Amino acid sequence: MADPLQRVRRQRRAGAPFDVNRWAWLEKYADNIRGFVETDCIDPKSITLLKRRIQEQIGQLKDVKTKFPARWFAIKDELRQASRRRSRD
Repeated sequence: MADPLQRVRRQRRAGAPFDVNRWAWLEKYADNIRGFVETDCIDPKSITLLKRRIQEQIGQLKDVKTKFPARWFAIKDELRQASRRRSRD
């Protein structure tokens, strides 16, 4: 299964609003699209809705909750420290 997609449409207050051909998007990405969200950067409610929709989709992704062995994080930290040491040299 492919990753879900939220198509965000940013509306401009001044002038005509920008729109997308939703049917074309649905035809091309039907299995991935979970919804369309219209936003207006001036209206905080629309940004709150966008955040909520993104969080809902993230919560439904099975791989988000995958647990990694603690050793993997130790290796990641070791690599980060080695990279920092090299950049100082």
